[in-house]
Amino acid sequence: MRLKQRAIALNAARLCGALTGALLLGATVNAGFYFPSDLYPWAACWPACAFFAVWRVQAERRTAQRRAWQGSAAGRVRKNGGSENGVPRNKYPKDGDWAKRDPENDDGGNRDTENKVWWEDSDPENGDSVKRLPENRTLRADVPAADVPAAGPQAAQPQPPAVRRAALCRGMLLACPLSLAGCYALAWLRGPVSAQGTMNELLRWSLCAAFAAAVLAASRSREGRRLLLLAWHGTGLLLALSGLLAVCAGLPLPGAVLRSSSPEISTAGARLGGLLQYPNTYGALMAAFALERLLAAAEALLPLAAAGPTGQPQSGGKKPGRRQDSGFAAAAAALLTLFPYAAALLLSESRGAWAAGAAGLAAALCVRPRLAAPVLAAGAPAALAAALLWRACTAWQLAPPPGPGLVLMAGLWAGAVCAGCGLGRRAAPAARGRGAALAAAALGWAAAAGVVLLPAAARGLGPSSTAAARGLIARDAWRLAAEAPWLGRGGEVWRGVYRAVQSSPYVGSQVHSGVLDLLLGTGAAGLAVAGAGFAAAAGLAAATPRWLAPLIVLAAHAAVDFDGSFLLVPLLTVLPPVLAAAEESRAEDASFVLPGVLPTMLPSGPAEYSPGHNPKRPWVRQAGYAAAGLGGVCLLGIGMLSFSAWRGETLSRQAAGLDEGAARDRLVAALEWNPRDPSAAARLARLLPAGEGLAVLERGLRYSPEEPRLHWLRAVLLLRSAAPEPAIAALERSLELDRFSAAKQTEAARLLLEAGQRCAGRGELGAARRYAQAGRDELRRYAALAADAGRLARNDRAFVWTPEAAALAAPLERLERLTAARTARSIP
Repeated sequence: MRLKQRAIALNAARLCGALTGALLLGATVNAGFYFPSDLYPWAACWPACAFFAVWRVQAERRTAQRRAWQGSAAGRVRKNGGSENGVPRNKYPKDGDWAKRDPENDDGGNRDTENKVWWEDSDPENGDSVKRLPENRTLRADVPAADVPAAGPQAAQPQPPAVRRAALCRGMLLACPLSLAGCYALAWLRGPVSAQGTMNELLRWSLCAAFAAAVLAASRSREGRRLLLLAWHGTGLLLALSGLLAVCAGLPLPGAVLRSSSPEISTAGARLGGLLQYPNTYGALMAAFALERLLAAAEALLPLAAAGPTGQPQSGGKKPGRRQDSGFAAAAAALLTLFPYAAALLLSESRGAWAAGAAGLAAALCVRPRLAAPVLAAGAPAALAAALLWRACTAWQLAPPPGPGLVLMAGLWAGAVCAGCGLGRRAAPAARGRGAALAAAALGWAAAAGVVLLPAAARGLGPSSTAAARGLIARDAWRLAAEAPWLGRGGEVWRGVYRAVQSSPYVGSQVHSGVLDLLLGTGAAGLAVAGAGFAAAAGLAAATPRWLAPLIVLAAHAAVDFDGSFLLVPLLTVLPPVLAAAEESRAEDASFVLPGVLPTMLPSGPAEYSPGHNPKRPWVRQAGYAAAGLGGVCLLGIGMLSFSAWRGETLSRQAAGLDEGAARDRLVAALEWNPRDPSAAARLARLLPAGEGLAVLERGLRYSPEEPRLHWLRAVLLLRSAAPEPAIAALERSLELDRFSAAKQTEAARLLLEAGQRCAGRGELGAARRYAQAGRDELRRYAALAADAGRLARNDRAFVWTPEAAALAAPLERLERLTAARTARSIP
């Protein structure tokens, strides 16, 4: 039975780890879940699977805790002469909550000596025989049984502060995405700018919360931690190798390379974006993976201080042991994958990723300064090799011949691994030639910096138009955020309203700042939740530089770019603190001697062990059941919402290649599944008569009240079929939402002229004159706005006074005079 329970727990942890890896793989191959249509099928089913796996892990954990109580109760039975409360020894009730087995006769080797509740077992980490306490704390093997504290009232002491802080941080790590999903749900109830965008963000953060729960559950077992590490490294290698093969081997990967003739965007005219198709976020991920591997190699090289570069003893004639050999093997394994990450980071040419990587490395070295020398020695060959590959590929504009490019990459990779292992071992504190090794490493870093930074100096130094554009976006976004500072305005706010609030005609549907994007969507409340989540993650990873550096990189770069739009980035941000906490707790379990401290769950007296006794308070269990039920209901709602959005998106996509009648039927069905989609509503309104089209647009505007496309189509239909005043008001509102569109400004004047001519032909002189006046007013506003835009620093949308608009001025003036004259003659 005991082996069966362990097998069930192991399978549940494996299921959590496998689900985690599957979600990361799906996000990686689907452009990081940047497009919501790729997210819908995963959000429809994955959270439910994760909920089942986490429930199994938690159920087995509760079973293990109950067995710990039962083992302690059985010890009391033996101490009291074979019975307690009238229950004879070895005759336990079948369904009781205590003493279901005799620990003395159990084949697991359980023992109880003079009320000292402990048993011997094999350590799942290293296989050694250890002495365990009922709460699964591990005692060192050299601790005698007499030193194990008694399970009595004097032993029931509170947990150490570090344990309580770690538990609190884990809870906050899970509560952060849940709270952000709640913020978007609240914004949806309050009436957001875009119901579709708010739904997308709600699904993103709900999926992120389910992912965090699965990661925390998987990290409780050794097999689960292995699967989490496999998911982390597999994701990084897939991103790095696919990008490098797209450059050096001609792997067909659409959008992997961003090409631009502007030197402010790329030094060589091309940048690597990989599977994410965006070089900045891709570079940030590569920096995080590279720092993790570099610091892992440096930590593995630290124990090699007692051995020389050739494995000879340094003092006392003692040969290096198996631990040193395993440390060298671990360092070599870490350096094996460092080069592709470094090369992909340089090929991305992301200045923000480079700066975030430097910040993450500095934070790690501040936590553990002893890693400076191993980092310097182990990372120099990989940095130099990556710089040489970058220089060669940029000479070919990231399109080298497949054969030479692949051979060059393989040769530099092998050289970086061999040189890194050699330099790292010689840079150990007690190794011979340490000074020469460190000097050579410093020269390697300097050479790599010279190879990369000198050609990129023109792009990195001096004024930058991209930086100026981001400054304009930030100012406009702060002004927009001031309108709803506390709770925000829902998801995808900037994408929906930036044309209405922009102070100059720039192109920027993304706000390029995770902080501002969160402030616009959820206000100060959501920003405070995110800050608390980052503080909890940093608290878990603070003692482990290997995982602290990637966390700093991902968080810092997400603050200055739109990395949060790629769901892959928040998912990967969950892993470093959880893996760091797992490593830290495993290290504590291997060396921690409890000085008379047992968890509060241990009994304080024999009276607590009556049959049917529940050690928890009743309201705690009831609250747990209520939370589980609420979670199940929320998961059901999220699944149904995701499925409806998925089905609507599928039908809308199918309508693109069909004839008008079939496309109309598909779009009607798509809106029945997902009425919040403004794109489907706009496409359907173009295929319907004016009256039916207006009804579709009115329904769409209830979900997206500030969508420019819907307002424009509504104004066009009203100009064809309605009275002048509502049509002109709708047109003016549409232009307010997209005022720096020269095409719309010109088209608006033309539509007003045509509407006036139709009214004049029908004899409606008053309406015709009103349209003519509105057209002339529109042209005057357009001319003034174009003159102001010509004096602005940026005009990315080419907003100018068009010749077509100038040609419309005369017909509008003639129409106004004609209708005025006819109206005057008609008056007696």
